[in-house]
Amino acid sequence: MLNLGDANALLEETTQQLSQSPALTPQASISLIDQWITPLGEAENTKGFASQLQELKTLLSGNPEDSAVQTLLAQLADGLTEFSSQVGPEGEMSSLMTALASALRQVGGTSTAENK
Repeated sequence: MLNLGDANALLEETTQQLSQSPALTPQASISLIDQWITPLGEAENTKGFASQLQELKTLLSGNPEDSAVQTLLAQLADGLTEFSSQVGPEGEMSSLMTALASALRQVGGTSTAENK
């Protein structure tokens, strides 16, 4: 299980990698996803994220349809935004999750308004 410092560092690293240009390759994305699946699968309130990341990993391993990847990224971003509001405003965790959700939407080519 990740401690708070490691989780914050991984959130920052993930957001930075997603925000870089050019976009991550499927292989680089899978490597990044692998860093998240186990820790997220250990806590009851984050198992859904681990499941969605496993689904995204499976999509990226084959010939993914852009629309399927975009849909899954939007779902992850929406879930992360909701989860960040439950964490509370104290500390930097909430803002790091919000930044990651924004990066996921950017990579997926969606906005919050498009998902509603």
